[in-house]
Amino acid sequence: MKQKAVLAIDPGGSKLAVGLMDKDGNLIGQTRHKWSSNNQKEILAQMFACARQTLKGHPAYKIIAAGVTVPGLADPKNGIWLTSALGEIRNLPIVKLIKENLGLPAYIENDGNACALAEKYFGGGRDCQNFLYITLSTGVGGGLILNDKLYTGHRRLAGEIGAMVVERNINSDKNGKPGVLQSYACTSGLVRAYLEHDGHLLNDRSLNGEILATQADRGEKAALAAFALQGKSLGYAIAAAATLLDIEKVILGGGLSLAFQYIRDALWDTLAKEMYKLPQDFSVEPTILGYYGGLVAAGTIALLGAEIIC
Repeated sequence: MKQKAVLAIDPGGSKLAVGLMDKDGNLIGQTRHKWSSNNQKEILAQMFACARQTLKGHPAYKIIAAGVTVPGLADPKNGIWLTSALGEIRNLPIVKLIKENLGLPAYIENDGNACALAEKYFGGGRDCQNFLYITLSTGVGGGLILNDKLYTGHRRLAGEIGAMVVERNINSDKNGKPGVLQSYACTSGLVRAYLEHDGHLLNDRSLNGEILATQADRGEKAALAAFALQGKSLGYAIAAAATLLDIEKVILGGGLSLAFQYIRDALWDTLAKEMYKLPQDFSVEPTILGYYGGLVAAGTIALLGAEIIC
């Protein structure tokens, strides 16, 4: 008898991850691919081609559903990918397209919300009922679990902590918004801070979080200063969120969370200053789901949709 699994698809801002996942949250045959284009039609073609390759390579599994994490706004009820900077996607009927192209029932959710659910079922949120998940990557997003359930808010925008203002005494960012967290805590914000501190790799156009983490490993002051600024900015936002919501824990995910050791001190120093009373049992910790946490999130959405977990 074939073992049941779900197809997990995680279309991130810079990469596509595809794989299978079993009911216990174990990934199977996961792969990552750089986007070959930012054109919507070609993005979909690459997504389906990689999905077919994954399905073809694992004939021993019975695939019961597909799950997709959406970087942007999602309408899970109607299966619509509403908006995304990726491919300038607008009102895309992604669930219908997956059914037509892969022959599978599909389920979608905003990536921050999906990751929060993945943490609740398989990660660091299994032991608490109230926590905030924050993703640090190409952008900054999040998801909120309150009273053991995903809380999405009136407009399904709850948890979008990247839009929180953390510094008012600066020039506006490119969107005309003053000092929002995303300006500091995403990959481009980290790179900008590094360059402003006269980093050694000034002429390297391929700078990213992984490269800057390597520079921090080597003790480069500019890289360490950039991560410290990221930690301080996160501290401001987390202090406000934790005070308002009385949450037990904050879990940091996304590629930049892998450099948690370099933001930890500045983050906790800021929390100690900004929170009226810092609870002794309050914690901020990196995800235990690792580099493929987004893929586990996509699998979790599929398992929930297919009612394999509840």
